[in-house]
Amino acid sequence: MSPESTPPLQPYLPQRIEPPPVTSPPPIAHPPKKKRRGVTLAVIASVIVLILLLKFCGGGSTPDGNFRAKPKGFTLEQLAAATQTLYGQWVEDDVLVDDYAEWSGTTAAVNLRDGKLVLITNSHCLDLNGLADADSSKNLTRRQKNSPEVKDYSLSVEFPSGKKRPVLRMAETPRPLDLAFLEVDASGLQEGVDYIIISVGNEQYKIGDDVVAVGSPLDLAGTHTFGKVSAIRDIDGVRHIQHHAELNPGNSGGPLFLKTKSGRYVWIGVNTQRRGNGLGLAIDANEAFRAKYEWVPANKHGAAAVIQKMYGQPNTTVVE
Repeated sequence: MSPESTPPLQPYLPQRIEPPPVTSPPPIAHPPKKKRRGVTLAVIASVIVLILLLKFCGGGSTPDGNFRAKPKGFTLEQLAAATQTLYGQWVEDDVLVDDYAEWSGTTAAVNLRDGKLVLITNSHCLDLNGLADADSSKNLTRRQKNSPEVKDYSLSVEFPSGKKRPVLRMAETPRPLDLAFLEVDASGLQEGVDYIIISVGNEQYKIGDDVVAVGSPLDLAGTHTFGKVSAIRDIDGVRHIQHHAELNPGNSGGPLFLKTKSGRYVWIGVNTQRRGNGLGLAIDANEAFRAKYEWVPANKHGAAAVIQKMYGQPNTTVVE
């Protein structure tokens, strides 16, 4: 009976051996892998090029460089070099007596590039709004008011060591974002003494977190005031951090730092105008990346150009 059983088994033996190589042949599987590898390498190369362009060209969203680097955090002692005092003055020509203003605020360093230090502050610390309304009556609309005749305009920065630098260029943001950038010559300035570079990270804050505001209230440079996050608010489409660290005139433009679980401090906001006792507001630092900036000279010509373009005074003139 065994000779009768072998013939039917022979036709099935090749069928059990041949199907595996036919159903999944190696030549068909390899080409797609090579194509996917090529696409992946191309994508990686494109991302690297884009990162380099953003790093060295600024990506068009921030002035001269992207300072969205991961912050390492600072000790409380290091925050003594976190801010500088901003001084400004302007003169508006008048027939009898010239209009004049001077003021102070706070800045913080966010970038160092090509020998220039870039500082952040508030737009209202440039007081171009005050200059735009200098030669006018309060009872008139801005279009009905006389256009200012800018006789002089200047900004300067005093560093913790006592060194002073004139502001070379300024860049103001459109409303309602109350932020501006300044540029000064960094030669002779020492990092860690005259300034520290603060950067934006991904640190999350919430109501009840400890914060410290650093600035120059009433010209008292390097003042630290402590408080907690009271609320997180959207004001005119801009994210604000409400806190109760004490703010006074001169604090505007200064940084707000969050105390992390490690005990170090990271930058989360830019203090703006105080709304009342125990009611301070800071613009979320990430808002600095949501507008375009245009640099102008920090002099009467640059001031007149900004007033013409951003403050509805196209007939603003410069007095030579």
